[in-house]
Amino acid sequence: MVWAVVGIIVVIAALVLGMQFVGGGSQEPQPSGSAAPTSGASPSRTGNYIPFEGNGDGIFEIVRHEWTSEGLLIRVRVEIERGEYQFGLFAFTNETREAFDALNPAPFTVRAGTPYEADVVFPMPQADSTIVLSTPSGAVALNALPVPG
Repeated sequence: MVWAVVGIIVVIAALVLGMQFVGGGSQEPQPSGSAAPTSGASPSRTGNYIPFEGNGDGIFEIVRHEWTSEGLLIRVRVEIERGEYQFGLFAFTNETREAFDALNPAPFTVRAGTPYEADVVFPMPQADSTIVLSTPSGAVALNALPVPG
């Protein structure tokens, strides 16, 4: 089971890295929404986003990232087209493939029309890494985005 998850992660990472070189996602401005600390719309896409399918169809975005003494701090945004779904996040370093769970949030719920946006901390060493959007249990990776070390 663990090897299957690792295999899926490697395939997703390869796809994400390939999309970075071929180009992926537009950087067109999106309409603004409420600016609450844990929800609301970003005024525009950062360029570090990717669509996903399964567990709802939507967009997974890393709005910003920063390496701190605690590890990696990211601002994540997830929006879905229809319904209500739960998601989880985890990270791994690209070189070692060592996985790290987020300190916060636990699995989170996203509803259509109400994007989820929150700060998330991964206690991990600074390195080129990949952030994975998954099902709440982490068993199924939906998509992944790179973060430079």
